[in-house]
Amino acid sequence: MKKRILAALTALLVPAQAFALGETWTPLITASAFDGPRIDMLTAVGGIITLLLIIAGIAFLAKIFR
Repeated sequence: MKKRILAALTALLVPAQAFALGETWTPLITASAFDGPRIDMLTAVGGIITLLLIIAGIAFLAKIFR
């Protein structure tokens, strides 16, 4: 019974202490943390599409000149 009372008091007092100190909660991961990987993926996709267009253009020119 004593452990339950101590656990309940701890659960109530720890958040109250953090609130009393004026600390605010900040998330560990924000949406802006994914801007770099998103830009990297867009660059990779753009490069792949560009290569496909170049290959298709060369194939088209090769077909014309045959």
